Amino acid sequence: MGKYFSIDEMIESTTATSKNINNNPNEEQKKHLNELIEVLDMVREGWAELCEKNKWGTASIRVNSGFRSEALNKAV
Repeated sequence: MGKYFSIDEMIESTTATSKNINNNPNEEQKKHLNELIEVLDMVREGWAELCEKNKWGTASIRVNSGFRSEALNKAV
């Protein structure tokens, strides 16, 4: 789990839920998701600095689709 992002956030899918599709990553995929989370946390930190410096308000980044299982990818 990162500072701003989590694997749960990366795998969340309304389509998977509504179609009862398993969207859980295997161990190797979790490893890569954690690497992605590390990068996203760095991006979020940089974005927060820019927002503060330029008085743009609260910095946020929303992940829409961080991971899709093969079954979910076929469904969408």
